[in-house]
Amino acid sequence: MKNRNDKKKICAFILAFLICASWISPSVIPAFATEAEDELEEVIEQQEEAVAERDELEFQLVEKQAEVERLNDLVDQKQDELYSKQVEIDAMIDDITEQRNSIDDRRGGLYSRLRSMYKKGSIGFLDVLFSSSSFLEFLSNLSMLQIIYQNDQDTLEGLEDEYSSLKDSMAKLGAAKAEMEVAQAELESERSDAAYAEAELEDTLESVRAWIEELEAERAELEAIIEEEQKAAAAAGYVYTGGSGAFIWPVSGSISSYYGYRDDALTLAIGGSSFHEGIDIAVPVGTPIYASAPGMVSSATGWSGGYGYLVAIVHGDGCSTLYGHNSSIVVSPGEYVEQGQIIAYSGSTGTSTGPHLHFEIKIGGASVDPLGYL
Repeated sequence: MKNRNDKKKICAFILAFLICASWISPSVIPAFATEAEDELEEVIEQQEEAVAERDELEFQLVEKQAEVERLNDLVDQKQDELYSKQVEIDAMIDDITEQRNSIDDRRGGLYSRLRSMYKKGSIGFLDVLFSSSSFLEFLSNLSMLQIIYQNDQDTLEGLEDEYSSLKDSMAKLGAAKAEMEVAQAELESERSDAAYAEAELEDTLESVRAWIEELEAERAELEAIIEEEQKAAAAAGYVYTGGSGAFIWPVSGSISSYYGYRDDALTLAIGGSSFHEGIDIAVPVGTPIYASAPGMVSSATGWSGGYGYLVAIVHGDGCSTLYGHNSSIVVSPGEYVEQGQIIAYSGSTGTSTGPHLHFEIKIGGASVDPLGYL
């Protein structure tokens, strides 16, 4: 991007040159093409690139924001699952503790009876047995002692099995929790990466938006410079060397199609006329279009079929000019325009094979070759 002071110096130099040239020989000055217009074309191209980059970044940012939101939901879900698993583990720990206490209590009671029998010796069993008043009671007492001992053993074995099963379940719950913690850590890392990428996209997008604003300001400045050049050119009699000099060129560019009959198959294929009633000047989309002569904007200005967006200016004495295929129009019907005033921006609307300005001059309602009047 060039320094603004340099641009102003260039503009002043061009204006001085045009005025001096008008004193020398206005009939030999070529159609205007300044450094400012070249810069404007470059700025417009940069604008198109910047806007395309901005649109792509905005699309990527929306996708990345959706990804971050999805990961946030997954992390929250995993956190809830971990909490539920911890509740299960806490409950299991309580069950294991209770079961351990029951086993210890039962084992303590059994050991207490065994110690008591050991201290008293086997006489204790004999006392129970021989205190029986009959053989039937003897058998009954013997069976009762066996049942008590077996019941204690069965209870202890059952408690031990339950305790072992609880410990297995506890181990499985712990392993499941560990796996969930690993998965959560991976999700956290993925979410962090996505959030970082989102922040980078936002920073880049902000830079591109600032770049677009700078380009818009530079474009406005260049257009102002060009408008001043055009006014100076009009005042200096800036004319085409082969014409009468009554009109200035509406835009600077190469002629891609001349006035008169043509056999361009592509033009005919898209509905164009075999007789070309004006000249086509190839220029990029968005190039400023200038009024070739002062006059009143006609009511024909606006959308006009094959012309696309058209500007029509009435100059008096049955003379009018047409400017077709514009991308946008900046004047309105009934408005008076000066020679060299911006009236539109070039495009490729209507029946068109590419970006260009279609320029016509009509006298008494009939078209004439513009090159004879520029």
